[in-house]
Amino acid sequence: MGGGLAGLQLAHAFCTDGSFSSKSIAIIEPRELNTNDKRWSYWEKGIGKWDHLVSSKWPCGRFVSQYGDLKLKMGGYIYKSVQSIDFYNHLTDFLKDFPNVKFINDKVTEVNTDIYTIDTDSSSFKADYIFDSRPSSQFGRSVASGTSNLIHQHFKGWVIKTEAAVFNTDEFTMMDFTAKFKDTCSFIYILPYSKNEALIEMTFFTPKINFDGEYDELLKMYISKTLKVDFFEIIEVEKGDIPMTDFPFQNYNKEHYLKIGTGGGWVKGSTGYSFKRAEKFVEQIIRNLKQGRPLDSNLYKSRFMWYDKIFLRVLKNYNHLGEKVFFKLYSRNPHTLIFKFLDEETNPGEELKILGSLFSLQFIKSIFKN
Repeated sequence: MGGGLAGLQLAHAFCTDGSFSSKSIAIIEPRELNTNDKRWSYWEKGIGKWDHLVSSKWPCGRFVSQYGDLKLKMGGYIYKSVQSIDFYNHLTDFLKDFPNVKFINDKVTEVNTDIYTIDTDSSSFKADYIFDSRPSSQFGRSVASGTSNLIHQHFKGWVIKTEAAVFNTDEFTMMDFTAKFKDTCSFIYILPYSKNEALIEMTFFTPKINFDGEYDELLKMYISKTLKVDFFEIIEVEKGDIPMTDFPFQNYNKEHYLKIGTGGGWVKGSTGYSFKRAEKFVEQIIRNLKQGRPLDSNLYKSRFMWYDKIFLRVLKNYNHLGEKVFFKLYSRNPHTLIFKFLDEETNPGEELKILGSLFSLQFIKSIFKN
């Protein structure tokens, strides 16, 4: 298995469950997990499994658009953020205490799912089970042919420090569309860490990535005109691209071979969120192994995959309407229901209410195209 978010969570689960103590676990990862290369944010109620790693959290949120400014009524949900370096350090330190776990700094070159062998640049291994975080080679071809939809969630953010006390530390900004780039679904995302320090991130949901200078230009404009801050220091820069897709990752799983992480469809197609979703997937995999069921049993929920497909097709064909779509979502539904829906924990009646709130000609066309 790989040593990223999904692989480390899965290895942690194997080691904390006594049922797998006799199994040898190899974590094959070409990268050194020693940099703070990202932050994972998520919502959840109550005390969570990773609360000891949470660097910041917010009980309230905002949604801002030309159609209205909404306060998110969290209803007990807390928005939490974990720095990747804290996660990497904690998990690797934890796993090093288990003699049956071995970290291998190498690159996987080939996996044979007929005889369950893994070849790397420098060695070969045989396994009872393989958990593979690499994307399928079919992914790019499927998107290029139009068989699968892909929306890039691409972003650039600055952690800035200001002289004045500017930020409300009790409230994060989920989306602020007042800074959007013309004819795109784009917005500012804000995580305030203190009254004078925050992550300000310019985020796009677009079918293609053909932006560069726009990130900095929009960030500067937002900080100056909306936040009314003239003097600030950039203390950290974050940039990334998260694939939001309906590619059928589950079709490439086998009896003892499972695609995990981004390469296994663990990123939610309609949101790009993965941290909490990975935790749930790992728990289900452990249950499946202990009960003798297929590795991916109950991981993928077909109706939620269908909802994601509709949403992605709308964003692909009507990207300029993204702001209106999200405003309908957040203005016409209880915010706790939205979080529950995006966590795939709603019942069909609740889902019908959500879909009804988004009803439009564009959604009808996308449903029939599916």
